[in-house]
Amino acid sequence: MAIWQFDFYFLPSSFDADCSLDIEKIDVAWHGDIGIRKFVGLCEQECEAAESWHDDLRVWKGPGDTDINLWVKKNNIDSIHLRIDLRTDFWPFVELWFDVARSLGAKVYCPEAQRVIPPDERQLSDIVVTSSAGRFVVDPRGFLDSLGENGSSGRS
Repeated sequence: MAIWQFDFYFLPSSFDADCSLDIEKIDVAWHGDIGIRKFVGLCEQECEAAESWHDDLRVWKGPGDTDINLWVKKNNIDSIHLRIDLRTDFWPFVELWFDVARSLGAKVYCPEAQRVIPPDERQLSDIVVTSSAGRFVVDPRGFLDSLGENGSSGRS
């Protein structure tokens, strides 16, 4: 994932947000919760399909380096992962997919912030602004300098 990308997952409403948010639980969150055809149909209607490097992965492109990754196992959705290119005009893309998330009753998990939020643009914006990708896009030099100062992602 590129430094200018911010990623998040859609989780079904049945997902227990109080449980540990590790990738293993996210990967099985959708089993039996939504039909794959419905979600694939939405992706094909709104986005351009992209080449995938794995048989179980379907990818659709958005603006710039923005994409949707749909992992499928045994004809069930395994995970829905979105990566947003913060260098582009990405909000129309986010608004569209948050409408889809609301129609599915989905929640949004932001791994870097370790937070589950409703599909709400304002809440996502607050998280994006403080994310590594957000800070890099606003001030690349300052972000990279902060890495040297703190020896990490620049957080104090």
